[in-house]
Amino acid sequence: MYGKDAYVLHDNEPTDKLSQDTVDFLTTLGFDVVEFPSVGIECRKETHGDEVPVPKNTPNPKQAYGDKKIPMHLVPPASIAYEAMAMAEGARKYGAYNWRENDVEVMTYVGAAMRHLGQWVDGEEIDSDSGKPHLAHAKACLGILIDATENGNAIDNRPASGPMSKVLVGHETE
Repeated sequence: MYGKDAYVLHDNEPTDKLSQDTVDFLTTLGFDVVEFPSVGIECRKETHGDEVPVPKNTPNPKQAYGDKKIPMHLVPPASIAYEAMAMAEGARKYGAYNWRENDVEVMTYVGAAMRHLGQWVDGEEIDSDSGKPHLAHAKACLGILIDATENGNAIDNRPASGPMSKVLVGHETE
């Protein structure tokens, strides 16, 4: 029985757009990767209803320690797979982790993420240059920004601070 953990990747795109590395990665996360000629690739994770939370008074000594860690399991696997698709494309074109070799200007990646999001908002699911989803590229841009910032090689070339936060608070819709 398949439950709520089902994701479709590359809707209406040929199945060969998903690399074997991505298929292998999804499989390690517990997904069954199924090819459908008319749809593309569907990734399913078998579930048996809602997961039962582990009680706080569990005899497992690791539980209390693990509860204090970053809850990595809350990041949807399909989201990770999308980012990996774009990162693999970037590695093919520019080399893996190329942004760690030199300082990078943050606005380069902000602009790229905004372009991919804009194209997705306008209804274009797949980037015509790479054949990968625009959302995958946007996530990769943000991942690079985070990594470069945490590694100390991000050149902060953002413009001077503006009123965005104030504007958002002052113009909430009902």
